[in-house]
Amino acid sequence: MKRLPLTAEVYRASADLRDWVVWASDPYGDGEVYVTTFSGHDAEARALEYAAWKYAGLLRHEPEEQKPDKKPGRSDIIRLVK
Repeated sequence: MKRLPLTAEVYRASADLRDWVVWASDPYGDGEVYVTTFSGHDAEARALEYAAWKYAGLLRHEPEEQKPDKKPGRSDIIRLVK
């Protein structure tokens, strides 16, 4: 397999914190996006190993903590009437 001259981002998936994602895009070509997800035992190590093998560079980071926009209030409650 050919090593791509791109920088990949390696990060923990926000949907399932046990999964790790390798993400890269080609800004110079037609905008292709490459995404590979690793799950299970040693997912982080396997994602980092894959990114180092497949791409010219890599950045590892944790996803930003997602905070809800707001807590439901009285105006958000819909009452169903029979």
